[in-house]
Amino acid sequence: MQKENVVIKKRITFAIPRGPLSGICSCRCETADSQQKHLGERNRLGFTLIELLVVVLIIGILAAVALPQYKMAVAKARMTQLVTMTKSVMQAEDRYYLANGDYTLDWDELDISFEGVKSGAVINHASGWRLALHKASQGNGKPNSVYATDSRLPGILLIGGYLHHSTVNQSKKLSGVRSCYAGPTDDFANALCQRVSGKKEPDETGGNNIYRF
Repeated sequence: MQKENVVIKKRITFAIPRGPLSGICSCRCETADSQQKHLGERNRLGFTLIELLVVVLIIGILAAVALPQYKMAVAKARMTQLVTMTKSVMQAEDRYYLANGDYTLDWDELDISFEGVKSGAVINHASGWRLALHKASQGNGKPNSVYATDSRLPGILLIGGYLHHSTVNQSKKLSGVRSCYAGPTDDFANALCQRVSGKKEPDETGGNNIYRF
């Protein structure tokens, strides 16, 4: 009986720790694996500093390329509006000339109207554009041209339209010709005048580059 008890005790002594030890090891291993897996998933959700710098660099390059093109497109649209207005005024002046034998500096006498504040031969609009009936400085001082400007177009002095039957500088007759004036050192203004006029080189140079069309 004593021997049997000893054997039983030994069996119990060796059998008891096996279950808890294996359980503890299993729990620790599974816990460590799950934590590493969770940390790996969290790491994959973020961006590295290099990745962020690359994205910022790409956005900067795209902005540098697209912004000038956008500015040019907006400026060309405004220039096109000026060209359309000068053409309309020139045609209205021609109709007035056919009926009265002369041009006029009075906007109310023309069969065309524009929104804006009238001040003599000038119309100013709140958006920034300006229309002006111009009279020649030579000869009888009668109207010979119409000018359109836009304060939102730096570097572009004006779009000028010479009326029919008008003499400019007493030597050049530019019936129905429109001109785009740009500063000689303003690359943006010259590029814009080139697009509007369809010319690569100005017709006249001097104080300003003049593109006629």
